[in-house]
Amino acid sequence: MIDKYTLAAINIIGSSLDVLGALYLAYDLLGGEHGPLRPVTRGVTYGVLFGAGYGIALGPVFGLASGATHGVTLAWELSRAARTKTRIVV
Repeated sequence: MIDKYTLAAINIIGSSLDVLGALYLAYDLLGGEHGPLRPVTRGVTYGVLFGAGYGIALGPVFGLASGATHGVTLAWELSRAARTKTRIVV
């Protein structure tokens, strides 16, 4: 028998993965690399990766905070670098 807390945790993890999958589908449907969801997708992806890594090593509170911070920062910087790299400078 599974207790209600384990069942709730599985439900939350599954719903979070559904949202992440829907984000990737919307990214693909709205233009991929040149679409408006590129920085959002990068931010969420980096946030989840860094948050999980730091959360496992240093605890869930620090993982959540550092994941959100790293995700937003990396998405911002990579988006800015992609915009300036495609311009032709004379």
